[in-house]
Amino acid sequence: MPKLDLLIRSGDVVWGPGVSQCDIGVKDGHITILGRDLDLAAEQVVDATGMIVTPERVYAHAHIDQPSGAATEMCDKFDAASASAAAGGTTTVVCFVWQSRGESLAAIAANYSERAKASRVDYAFLSMHARQPPSS
Repeated sequence: MPKLDLLIRSGDVVWGPGVSQCDIGVKDGHITILGRDLDLAAEQVVDATGMIVTPERVYAHAHIDQPSGAATEMCDKFDAASASAAAGGTTTVVCFVWQSRGESLAAIAANYSERAKASRVDYAFLSMHARQPPSS
């Protein structure tokens, strides 16, 4: 097997069947092998003895840096909220994007994309559409 990028040793790994103490081999951003006492070369080795190793967590209902009506805005900004998410093992947040009446979806997407540049984790958006008056 070619040299791994990362070898995580002896962690309590949470996965489909339950929890197992094992090693995790990572190459090119993908888990390539799970096993006990793997004798493989790696660029980086992390001793996870006594630690819980979990897969990616996605938080699919986040209100971050979101205007919510007349002069009201959520207090969490992307930098702090995403740092908190990462500290808890969350790697992706899905944020609600508020559309005010008359505001275009393209405009709100551009606005949130700019705000989200400060995020420390991956992100996606879920838009809340304002009812638009019928066009004549």
